[in-house]
Amino acid sequence: MYKRQALHGPFAAAGAASCAGPTAGQVTAPVAGSGTYALPALSPAAGYFVWQVTVDGTETNAPVAACGAPVKVRGRATTSIATDADVLPVGELGATADVAGLPFADQVTLTATLAGPYARPIDAIHDGCATVVGEATRTRVGNGTAHVTVAVTQPGWYAWQVQAAPGDLWLGARSGCGASSSLVGVQ
Repeated sequence: MYKRQALHGPFAAAGAASCAGPTAGQVTAPVAGSGTYALPALSPAAGYFVWQVTVDGTETNAPVAACGAPVKVRGRATTSIATDADVLPVGELGATADVAGLPFADQVTLTATLAGPYARPIDAIHDGCATVVGEATRTRVGNGTAHVTVAVTQPGWYAWQVQAAPGDLWLGARSGCGASSSLVGVQ
């Protein structure tokens, strides 16, 4: 006699999860009688999933099947940001923020911060981009880019960072401080 489990999903919402949906994986184990049985693990993508359990019948037992409750698996978003130019005059600075790793096309809020001014690019890293001079927030749907701008009034080096807010099916993310594509010199 065998116990089979099929993992159905991913679904964008718990209410949409059902055992009639796509199969994300299956596992099987022999069953010798009543009891609890460990099954091999599965590592699904992000989304809502349901387990469907089926146990074969025997001469004395009828086969059984059941569909479990929805289970949420959260993915990991990633972010990056790139300045529009390496060197710009005092005024409006722009950058393009990118978010990836979202499992479904859902709204995500990106908050870009500009830190500075610093005497040298390395000073931004030493400061951890904590000297924030401005921020810009954009909301987009799903993975992709958004353009942001912040005005500056002093020359020096500046560093961009971007943060993606967490969602129902993904963990939030923040880009690193001082990536070469995020640094801009202002004259």
